[in-house]
Amino acid sequence: MRIVLLSLGLSVIFACGSEAEADTWKSADGRTLEATGLYWTAEGVQMRRASDEKEFVVPFDSLSTADVIRAVEALPFQCNDQISLRARTVKAEREKRARETGNLIVTVTEYSYNGYVWEEVDVRPEIDRYKVSHRLVEVELSSTFGPGYAGLEFFTIAGKGAEKQIFDAEYQVVRFEKSGSVKEFRCNEVEDFEGWVVVARSPNTGKIVGVTGSMKHLEDFVVGKLPEKAIIKSDHQGLRNKIIAAAKSRE
Repeated sequence: MRIVLLSLGLSVIFACGSEAEADTWKSADGRTLEATGLYWTAEGVQMRRASDEKEFVVPFDSLSTADVIRAVEALPFQCNDQISLRARTVKAEREKRARETGNLIVTVTEYSYNGYVWEEVDVRPEIDRYKVSHRLVEVELSSTFGPGYAGLEFFTIAGKGAEKQIFDAEYQVVRFEKSGSVKEFRCNEVEDFEGWVVVARSPNTGKIVGVTGSMKHLEDFVVGKLPEKAIIKSDHQGLRNKIIAAAKSRE
């Protein structure tokens, strides 16, 4: 087993910060707006206008350079978590193998010749034949609300009934495009392979927002072993730097 089960919990925290008070924001063409900056996304800054409490997104290219920098450095990051999750097996392999059981097979052949006895002894290990299976699984994430991020957890299950267990687990934060992005996972070779399950979590709340697998009862089995919430740590400094650089290039 490569990774311990996630039942101990993942946690999802992007850069946290307290909600700002309503103040003055300046547009790229010099106009001003009294609003509370709530959070920023890849598309812009979510604001609540002071005059009517209406919430809306202000694109970065509509804000002054100073306010773009202020928003991405002082406000928390939030991303689209309205996820459509699909997954399928794209390659399945099964292989026969042999292993020693630890026992020895001893064969003695006795010959008699002119009153003498000649014994031929053959000692060899006992061999057990078994099968291992593994899969290549393609996971697709998309959203009608635009690009976003998801915490992806991938599980391999081996055994049946009371012997069923999560054999392997992987997890990572994945960015996806509106039209769909594909991520591949490989199930490690295992005896008594039963199936796989993919779990998607919101990077904002840590809650499960999508589950799919090779069999429905395996989905229920895996989800029953996971925490309701998780903490997913993700570094958005690269996106932050890109937004700041684009704002400064307008000066």
